[in-house]
Amino acid sequence: MRPALRRIAVITIATAISFATLPISAAFADDNPATDPAGADLVAPTGTPVSTELNSWPGLEVVQTMLVKDDVSPTAKITRTVGWGDGTFSSPAADEVMVMRHTYAKAGVYRPLIALTDQAGNRAILPLLGNGDDGRPQALTIAEPAFLVYLDRTTAATKGNLVTVSGDIADKAMANGAMVTWGDGSSDNIKHGVERTEYAAAHQYRTPGQYPISITIGHHSHPEATRVKQLGTVTIAEDTTKPVLTLAKPTKPTEAASYRTLTGTLTDDLSGVDGYAYAEAIQQRGKLWYSYTTNDAGAFVWAKAKNKADAIQQAAPLNLLPDANGTWTYALAALPTKGTLIITGQAADRAGNATTFSFSQVLTK
Repeated sequence: MRPALRRIAVITIATAISFATLPISAAFADDNPATDPAGADLVAPTGTPVSTELNSWPGLEVVQTMLVKDDVSPTAKITRTVGWGDGTFSSPAADEVMVMRHTYAKAGVYRPLIALTDQAGNRAILPLLGNGDDGRPQALTIAEPAFLVYLDRTTAATKGNLVTVSGDIADKAMANGAMVTWGDGSSDNIKHGVERTEYAAAHQYRTPGQYPISITIGHHSHPEATRVKQLGTVTIAEDTTKPVLTLAKPTKPTEAASYRTLTGTLTDDLSGVDGYAYAEAIQQRGKLWYSYTTNDAGAFVWAKAKNKADAIQQAAPLNLLPDANGTWTYALAALPTKGTLIITGQAADRAGNATTFSFSQVLTK
């Protein structure tokens, strides 16, 4: 029995000597901490989302970033595997701030996971996008934008060739707004909301023809990516109808004071009346002619003219601006006096159709 005891003692002494001959740091170095009962690494790595993309379109790359750390293993020694939720996996580079890229081919709701494993074999399986306010793993929604649109064709042939579109776009991945393209080289931008964009836009066409109308939205992180919804085609007929310009006759037409404010209407059923519209006023007082115009100071006055032609030449054009109902008013800064008052007017629509009126009235008081 004693020889066996001597062998055990020798082994123990030899082991103690071998540790004593090494530096302390080398003696306690741990190439695989999990195998060292005295200093075992039992804590798995951690992953904290830095930036997440929660909404996108099929066929576009999504980019997620995560900060990866471990209390023992260096970052480069932590293995990572991402399960994207669509049956595919990837192994991102072993950076502290890990950048992961993936393209989903199909629409769907995905909850990708990431597995982090340190040198000791400790593994953590984490939601790649972190947890939401409800404590559940956040989901990534891949979906095409949902367009709900209305194309108003009824007004195109009845009132000013005005075409309106309205509706909404349900999409969380769209960029700053949408753009309506009218098919004649013009477009209008529409600002969008957080998740749903309600819009209404109107356009007036100047020339006849057929015009395709569409609405385009862009992606918030892919400026080159767009989605286009064709809204329909409108037909604008040729406009050969003149606008209608009238001057209302006052209730007391022979009194000068009745012309303090001129009123009338200006309407057009097709291309609209924002081409031009104006009136001019002249007056004959005995053998003398006067025109309503501005003096050197810019004030409106009745100025003497050489003759009728000269009065017409120097008369100031008075811009007529109709309201939404087609009614216009113009206040004269200086009243006419006794004599023959002559007021003429001209107007043209967008298509160039012109019309005129002429009004003459003898004022007795």
